Amino acid sequence: MGTAENGWDDFLRSKNGGDALVDATLIQISIVQDAFAEIPDSLSLKSMIESEEPSLITLQKEMQNLLPYFKSEMSSLLGLAITFSSSDGD
Repeated sequence: MGTAENGWDDFLRSKNGGDALVDATLIQISIVQDAFAEIPDSLSLKSMIESEEPSLITLQKEMQNLLPYFKSEMSSLLGLAITFSSSDGD
């Protein structure tokens, strides 16, 4: 990922526990790509949603499995805090 010289994976691998995180993330990215490839291109998204197309459901589940790697695991490893606030009072 990134340039041929270095990228986010190289940076993360330099952190304690980074090797395992990068490897697991790359595996899950590959799983998501494979699930995406199984989506039929002959059907509209609307029809797949209405018919609860199994391959679309699988893709959604695999994307949900990928989310924690970026949202919590990587941010934790990098010492980042994700906070949510609303200044408009909603």
